[in-house]
Amino acid sequence: MRSGHLSNLSKTEEMAAGGSSTGDISNLSDLRIVLLGNREAGKSSAGNTILGREEFDLKRRTAQCVKRQGEVAGRQLTVVEAPGWMKYNEYFYKDSPNLLKQEIVLSVTLT
Repeated sequence: MRSGHLSNLSKTEEMAAGGSSTGDISNLSDLRIVLLGNREAGKSSAGNTILGREEFDLKRRTAQCVKRQGEVAGRQLTVVEAPGWMKYNEYFYKDSPNLLKQEIVLSVTLT
C-alpha cells in the first residue's frame, strides 16, 4: 500500500496499515505476518523459513501465540504463529475451544 493512498482509509484501516489515528505513517516498510492453519500444517516451519533461522519450536505443539521478529532483506519483519485448530473429516472443526479462539484473535493483535 503506498502512502499516498492512506488519506482515503478509515482510521481503523490506517492503524492496521501501520499508521496511527493521528496520521503517523511510520514504518510502512515493516511487514507483519500471522500464520494460521490446522494442527501440523507446517506453520512453525514456514515461520522459520520466512525469518531464515530457527525461531519457532518444531518439536512442541503451539498452545499459545508465539511472536518472533527479525530483519529480512532490509525490512523489519514480525511473524506471529497462532495455535492450530483441529481438523475433522477434511473440514475445519467448528467447535474449537474458546481458549483457542481467543488465541487466534490475539495473534492478529500481536502484529
